[in-house]
Amino acid sequence: MNIALKSFLCLIAILVGSVTEGLPVDSVIAFSLIVVFGIPHGATDHILNNFIHNKEIDGKPSIAFLTKYLLVIALYGLLWVLLPSLSLFIFLTISAFHFGEAQFQMIRTNVVLKYTASFSWGVATLAILLFTKASALSLLIVPHLISEDVMQVLIEYRLFLVSASIALALGLSLVISPRMFIKELIELGLLFTIALNTSLLFAFATFFAFWHSRDAVAHQLSLLKPVKLDLKRWIKLATPYSLMSVFGIGMMLILFGYTSTDFPLVTAFFVLVALITLPHVIVMSTFYRRA
Repeated sequence: MNIALKSFLCLIAILVGSVTEGLPVDSVIAFSLIVVFGIPHGATDHILNNFIHNKEIDGKPSIAFLTKYLLVIALYGLLWVLLPSLSLFIFLTISAFHFGEAQFQMIRTNVVLKYTASFSWGVATLAILLFTKASALSLLIVPHLISEDVMQVLIEYRLFLVSASIALALGLSLVISPRMFIKELIELGLLFTIALNTSLLFAFATFFAFWHSRDAVAHQLSLLKPVKLDLKRWIKLATPYSLMSVFGIGMMLILFGYTSTDFPLVTAFFVLVALITLPHVIVMSTFYRRA
């Protein structure tokens, strides 16, 4: 997506998010963006896996793929139960890698520089989205995922964490090219502006839906153009598994709501998203390397 369109989306997000912040509709819009735009971009993982191995589009997932995919989810789910803090760290790490990999996918440069720059960009993005509204973040993860003491340290050093991550990402972008530096400076500036003027959930949902997911789908369509995958066909292939994912997450949240716990429902939602994120990142990273 070009900078002009992202700037327009930034303006719309600020206008809507600043009005809805603090109201129930804010969360409704955020979750809707994640469900409608975010989850579908991972609903074609089985198709990408089939292409990786057979170099053709096949809408039917293999038993081997489903077994591995579900096994990763189950093992990661067990880790969330046993070691939530470690699981959160893994989720943030793979998310930073995944966001940066999609952002820098079309860049042609030294492999080490490319992945270092892309990961640093992902870290900077998460730092902006999460620590700009640190108090809201604290309500979601303390004490269920990390201790209050750890969170206090992060809040105390959040300015350094955000500034250092942005400086590193922009510095590495400048090493790649001055044009890349200008592009990423504008993009991170737009994300920072959204994060400052909207709620934590709204800012994350806006980025996830219109930055990451949109670009990821565009990459799939571009890399699979030789096998005649267009947007219409992609939607047709992604819809059934998108609906299955949404239904599964919805049922899990309903069941969770009947349990006697003070674990926030919003936090539970993101843990469930984290479970499907890990195998998705594995598939996408493999696809990017082999396509």
